[in-house]
Amino acid sequence: MKRLGIKTAIDLRRPESSDATLGEVDFEALGVEYHNLHLRSSRLPRPEAVAEFLRLLDEVERPLLLYCKRGKDKTGFGSALYRHVVCGEDLDTAWQQLRRIPFGHRVKGHEGPHDFRDLLEKESPEDLREWVNSRYPDLFREICGE
Repeated sequence: MKRLGIKTAIDLRRPESSDATLGEVDFEALGVEYHNLHLRSSRLPRPEAVAEFLRLLDEVERPLLLYCKRGKDKTGFGSALYRHVVCGEDLDTAWQQLRRIPFGHRVKGHEGPHDFRDLLEKESPEDLREWVNSRYPDLFREICGE
């Protein structure tokens, strides 16, 4: 972590699966700012979680580390959002990594990131942050019934 200069770690796992460590790495001991934000992969991510993730991308110190249990669905989803919002890549380019092996899988039960991308493709928002805060909550309730 020190060699890479990581300043912030964002843990995308459920809070009950999380602590401020990654294996043997203790973020606090290394002076790395730690955040836990559950972005579920089994269904569409909750609007408030996506909005909070985008807020964190705007505010935290970089470089940052995104991680989850296996580093596939949630981390791939977070990385695609990072590439679009922070790096300025168009959505299609940013999401390419989710279409490639090993990231391009659509495992039953972990389709949330892909469903979110499908919604983005259908809706074609000009401003992702604005869409996440205004239109996405209604779509989420309509689709998920939550």
